[in-house]
Amino acid sequence: MAAEKIVLTNAKLRNLPVREKTYEIRDAGAPGLRLRVYKSGKMTFRWLAKDTQGKNIVHTLGTYPSLSLAEARAKLEKLRGDHAHQLETGENTRRNEKTVRALSEEYLNRRIMQQLRTASEVVAMLDTLILPEIGKLKLSKLTTVHCRVLIENIVDRGHKARARAVLARLKHMLDFAVSRGEIQTNPAAPLKAEALGIVQNVGSRVLAPSEIAQFFIALDHHSRLSEQTKLAFEILLHCGVRTGELLKARWENVDLSEGIWTIPVGDQKMKKSAEHRAKPFLVPLTPNVVTLFEKAHELSAGSPFVMASDASSGRLDDKVLGHALRRMFEPSLKDPTTDEKKPRLLMPRFTPHDLRRTMRTELGKLGIPPHIAERCLNHSLGKILETYDHGDYLSERRRALEIWSMQLEKYLADRRETK
Repeated sequence: MAAEKIVLTNAKLRNLPVREKTYEIRDAGAPGLRLRVYKSGKMTFRWLAKDTQGKNIVHTLGTYPSLSLAEARAKLEKLRGDHAHQLETGENTRRNEKTVRALSEEYLNRRIMQQLRTASEVVAMLDTLILPEIGKLKLSKLTTVHCRVLIENIVDRGHKARARAVLARLKHMLDFAVSRGEIQTNPAAPLKAEALGIVQNVGSRVLAPSEIAQFFIALDHHSRLSEQTKLAFEILLHCGVRTGELLKARWENVDLSEGIWTIPVGDQKMKKSAEHRAKPFLVPLTPNVVTLFEKAHELSAGSPFVMASDASSGRLDDKVLGHALRRMFEPSLKDPTTDEKKPRLLMPRFTPHDLRRTMRTELGKLGIPPHIAERCLNHSLGKILETYDHGDYLSERRRALEIWSMQLEKYLADRRETK
């Protein structure tokens, strides 16, 4: 049966739907691990691999939740070691026969999943941009020219920033191969971004007050956007949180009477190595933001998610806001005088993350001390301060966000007049 490929997490396992037919999921976080979901609701971990003759190797590892995800991955790793001599990509087979695709599986399992809490972005980059081009190549045959052509093709499609990220990921993966003795040198190492036509894409877009007003007026008149999407943009600008933190937010972590939203460690952006010293982040909710959350609660209609939707996940998809914003810069409104289509937003493009940068810039303009402004964004204050200063500055952050909320209301005065 065809299997969907995703990075399994405990949260995803708990929310997997039961379907009319049995289906399987491939765990991108541990290549070879599969989860079979029966129509009865039973879920079983299995390991699938091929031996040197191309024959399938199948092992049933156990049933979830009796066998946890972490235990299943550990069990799979032991089986890999026990069968290394007979695996098609095992370490004891001829090294010069290993493909880039086989390397990528080891890279994900042994490096990425050890450092990052989720490999979804890395998996997507490998599956859509790298492996379709060079995945079948033997490592011994991979050259600098292959790597250069891969990156130049992305540049030629107009995705220069993406090309820079792919080049960095490719170099990192091939360095991993060098460190394991799979290849002697990294064929991507000589490639320089500038020589390939890649320019440094340093985020610097900050919305001016007039642009903030124009953006929200355009949102108000955009009948095709859901109310949750419009609320999400407004909450992001008010609170300065990361998009993923808002989209994952659950009502169980929101206390509107106290004006506090708690972002669990699992929803925060950080390296895996930082998890042990991390703690939940408290976001003070100003009266204006409480009103926005109350609207979201009405729209959620009993959903556990603040940004509820009809999607299979039960919430707005991670790419919804970026997609909605990009569409606002594309010609879509007909000009009654010329019959030509024009964009909803006539300003330089920006992304959802630029709302966070705008909020931080405005806090500085309002005279908020830098360490308070940085903590409003849940930024690290640096190793020395983190070692000796464990204050959360909750009351100071609440006051800072109240000042910003009042300033934002002034910027949006024109918006109220157009409603």
